[in-house]
Amino acid sequence: MQVTYASVSAQKARPREFAALRHPFSLRYRPSIRTVIIGGMAAVIVLLMAVTTFVDVRRQERTEREDLQQRAQLLANSLNTILANPIRNGDLAGVGEIAKAIWAQPDVSFVKVFDGQGSLLVGPGEDQFPSGVRDASVMRAVANLHTSPSWTADGLEVITPVTAGATLVGAVQFGFDTARIDDEIRDLTINRIWQTLALVIAGVAVSSVVASYITEPIRALVRATNRLAGGNLSARVEHLHGRELTELAASFNLMAAELEEKLHALQASRARIVSAQEGVRRDIAVHLHGPVQGRLLALKAQLEGLSQGNTLPDDATQSLDVIVQNMGQVIQEEISQLSRRLYPAIVRRGIVPAVQSLRDQFEAVLEVNLQIDEPLAASERLDSSVIPEQTRLAIYRIAEEALTNVIKHANASSVTISLTLSETYIYLQIRDEGSGFDASNQEEHLGLAVMLDYAEAAGGTCRIESELGHGTQVVATLPLEPGGRIGTRIRTLSRS
Repeated sequence: MQVTYASVSAQKARPREFAALRHPFSLRYRPSIRTVIIGGMAAVIVLLMAVTTFVDVRRQERTEREDLQQRAQLLANSLNTILANPIRNGDLAGVGEIAKAIWAQPDVSFVKVFDGQGSLLVGPGEDQFPSGVRDASVMRAVANLHTSPSWTADGLEVITPVTAGATLVGAVQFGFDTARIDDEIRDLTINRIWQTLALVIAGVAVSSVVASYITEPIRALVRATNRLAGGNLSARVEHLHGRELTELAASFNLMAAELEEKLHALQASRARIVSAQEGVRRDIAVHLHGPVQGRLLALKAQLEGLSQGNTLPDDATQSLDVIVQNMGQVIQEEISQLSRRLYPAIVRRGIVPAVQSLRDQFEAVLEVNLQIDEPLAASERLDSSVIPEQTRLAIYRIAEEALTNVIKHANASSVTISLTLSETYIYLQIRDEGSGFDASNQEEHLGLAVMLDYAEAAGGTCRIESELGHGTQVVATLPLEPGGRIGTRIRTLSRS
C-alpha cells in the first residue's frame, strides 16, 4: 500500500482522447483533386502540343520535299537545253562552267555530267574527272529519256537525260542536300517545345486558380468533418460559393445540428439513468441504515433482555447469546458495508478521501498504490467541493469497477491509481500488469460498459486499453464544470 503526492504536468498526464482511424485497404498514394486538375491540365496541353507538332512537322517536311522536287524538275529541264550543244560538240570547258554554275545553286550537293556513252565529263567539285570513268547505270536510267528522281539517306538524287532533238547525247546526275530541311524541322520542333512550356506554365496557373475555387469548399467540408469527428459538435461550414456546394454545406450543417442535438439528448438521457440509479441506491442505503438497522437493533435489545432475565433455561440463554452476537455482526458488518457500497457517502468529503477509502476496502486482497497530484490534494484541502459531486461519484464508481475487475479477471497482485488535475479537467488512470483481455470483445464485459456509462454521464470520456498478457489500463477524463462536455466519442482500444 502506497500513497504518492506528485506534481504531474496535466498536459503530459492527459491521454489522447481520440485515436486515428485507418482504413485497412487505403492506397499508398491518392492524389488530391487539386493535383488531378493541375496535372490533367498540363498533360492535356502537352498531349495537344505533341500531336500538333507532329502534324506540323510532317506537313512542313512534305511541303519542303515537294518544293525541292519542283526545283529539281525545273533544273533538269534547263540542263537539257543548255548542255545539249556543249556535250555534242565536246566542249568540256563549257560543260565545266555550266556544272560549276549548277553546283553553286543552294542545296545542290554534287553535279555529274556524262556523254552519250556514259563516260564522266565533269564530277562534283572538280573541273574534270580522269577520262575513261564510266557509269552504265546512269545511261540505263535515262534510256527512256525521262528524268528519274529518287530519295536517299543523303537527300534527293536526280538523273536527267540531255537530248538533241530525239537523240540522247548525254546525262546529268545531281543531288540536293536536305540539311536545310532538317534545320527547319529542328527549329520548328524547338519553337514548339518552348511554346508548350509557356502554355503549360499558363495552364498550371489557370488550373491552380480553378482548383482552388473547386477544392477550397471541399477542404472546408473536410475540416468541419474532422472537427465533428473529433468531438466538436459545434463545427459548421460557412460561406461556400456555388449553388451545389451551398446546398451541400446546408445539408452538412443540418446533419451536424441534428447529431449534436441527438448526442446531447443521449448524454442527458444517460445522465438521468445514472442519476436515477444512484438515487435508488441512495434510498436503499438510507433505508437500510435507518429503519432496517433501527429495527434490527431494537430486536437485538429485546433478545438481550430475554437472555438476561433469568427466565429461560441455560441452553436457551446460550442460544439467544449466539443469535444476539450474530445479529450484531450482521448489523455492524453486512448492513453497514452494504450501505456504503450502495451509496458511498464519503465522496461528499472529496475525491481523495473517497479513493483512499477504496484502497482500504481492497487492501486485504490487492496492493493499491495511489499517485495523487499535489495540486489536487491541495485544492481539496482548501475546498472539498472543487470537483463536482457528479464527477467525484463517476471517478469513485469507475475506480471501484476497475479494482473489482482486477480481482476477478486480471490475476494481478498490485494496481496503480493516478489522479491528475488541470484547470478544466481531472484525469484518472488505473494500471495493472495482469493477464489483460481481448479489448475487441468489449461487448461481453458488462463492467466496462458501466465505467463508460458513468464517464459519459458526467460529460467525460473513458478509454480502456488492454492486450492479452500485457495488463490493462483505464483512463478517464472528466470535466470540472458540472455537466460539462468534453466529447462524445467513447472508445475501447487494444494496445499495439
